[in-house]
Amino acid sequence: MNDQTISSIVVPTTNAKLLLPNTAVATMISFVEPNPIKDAPHWILGSIVWQNWQVPLASWSQLLHLADYEQLRNARIAVLKALNAPKRMPYFGILAQGFPRLARLTPDSLADLPDDQTRQIQGHIAVVDEVMLDDQVVMVPDIERLTQLVAHAAYGALPGVAGML
Repeated sequence: MNDQTISSIVVPTTNAKLLLPNTAVATMISFVEPNPIKDAPHWILGSIVWQNWQVPLASWSQLLHLADYEQLRNARIAVLKALNAPKRMPYFGILAQGFPRLARLTPDSLADLPDDQTRQIQGHIAVVDEVMLDDQVVMVPDIERLTQLVAHAAYGALPGVAGML
């Protein structure tokens, strides 16, 4: 691997694919029914217990209004490392549809969307960009902002997060 290659993972979600750095993904697990979180928005599906941590589970597709509901049969959970998160929430989950695939990013593997390609999302704070990875459109999430959104939606202002929202 050369200095211009980044190990990444493409995580399929309902109506979108997320491009994540390999280091951001703690693990992929089979779907487990989450416990509800009182007063959480519809895109927070609840929380699960993983490695003795309460892990809030979010639907990327519902957050971005790409889907009204999620298919849970054969779903998986991408457990992500929360960036700049308090000790109370070092991880959060994103509902995945199917298995992720590894991707080796090089300067030649990414491209802007063609002019005739319509963006799915315009200006959402959790999305850095939509790009072409080889022959498919992928979304690049802002993991720091997504961490903040999930923490706020699931728990309200947490110590160490309140000043970042």
